[in-house]
Amino acid sequence: LHVDGQKDNEVVFQGDRLESFYDDVSGQWYGIYFQEALPSSINYAIIKNGIAGIHTYSANSANPNYTLQVTNTKILNHASYGVFLYAGSKIKMENCLLAKNGRNSFLVLEGGSFNINHCDLLGYGDSKDQNIAFAVKNYFTQNGVTNVGQILEGKIYNSVIYGSQVDEFALDTLNPDNMVSLNFDFKNCLIRKKEISTHSMFQSVIWNTSPNFTDIEKYDFHFPTSSILNGNANPFYSLPFDLEGNTRSATNPDTGCYEVN
Repeated sequence: LHVDGQKDNEVVFQGDRLESFYDDVSGQWYGIYFQEALPSSINYAIIKNGIAGIHTYSANSANPNYTLQVTNTKILNHASYGVFLYAGSKIKMENCLLAKNGRNSFLVLEGGSFNINHCDLLGYGDSKDQNIAFAVKNYFTQNGVTNVGQILEGKIYNSVIYGSQVDEFALDTLNPDNMVSLNFDFKNCLIRKKEISTHSMFQSVIWNTSPNFTDIEKYDFHFPTSSILNGNANPFYSLPFDLEGNTRSATNPDTGCYEVN
């Protein structure tokens, strides 16, 4: 699958009920599902009101690269998951906004690989089953059998993991006999987590400081110049433009998918 929208002319994926009542009703369709897919891409899209916005399952043996690359895309208001990686699939995301998804905005289950840069992985869902915004679990138990997967790449740079709960971030991993690769790397992110970690996988991370988003209820996740996000991304890993096509600072870019002007 190759989705090639444009700024201000995004490709929209949603349910087929177009009455205004259904504008913000989640669960109207399943989502975009990739099973052992060949290299796919989504650029400038809006994916909303489903069950799982993007669901990737396993990896294609003929594809050593990413299953899916997602850029300049909003994934909003899904009943369960914004992005769901399962059983070894691989995803790369840049300049994306994930918010108000029912359980998790981003979930990895039974292993997988992810490379995320300048994205907002946010909670703020209204579901009674609301869980944390970002979660990784490299194992899955079914019918008494536990399968453990690898995290060959687990990078999140210059991104926001935040929401209304005291915990919006969790890593739950098994490594039997030290035979499983777990490669995590978090740089220049804002993370909301009750227990702050001092592990070396977290570098230049800001913990538990409100980003002061403009209007969460109206899906407006811009922020003022006084926000902690202003100027705190790593320019070495930064992208030249933000989600809206605004030029990022070459020396002091902003954390997340938006650049303050």
